[in-house]
Amino acid sequence: MEMYGIPKDEVVALFESSGGTIVAVQQVQYADPSWIDFRYCVRKK
Repeated sequence: MEMYGIPKDEVVALFESSGGTIVAVQQVQYADPSWIDFRYCVRKK
């Protein structure tokens, strides 16, 4: 499966510009070890 990474700052900006509030961002390891993965907890304003 092909995967395309999106920088963390861009993901956060997308959530916030869509009316979301970032509750937490946690680094996780689900993909290949060469990737840096994050889990985002977001809620609507």
